Amino acid sequence: MLKEKTMKLILNTKRIHNELARLNKNQNWLAKELGTSRQNVHRILRNKPITQADKIANVFGCEAKDLITYE
Repeated sequence: MLKEKTMKLILNTKRIHNELARLNKNQNWLAKELGTSRQNVHRILRNKPITQADKIANVFGCEAKDLITYE
């Protein structure tokens, strides 16, 4: 019997990195905009929690759903 692979919602970090590049900004800038440390932004981008999508979307002026994808 084949196991069904479950899809998990995660932050689309590729999209976030593309937005940073488009704006000519870096993780330090994003950290300042979010009111957190660069280390915390690094953790967010590594762990990909969707709980941070709203905050990041506000910085980029987009909707949170635009920063979420499936793994």
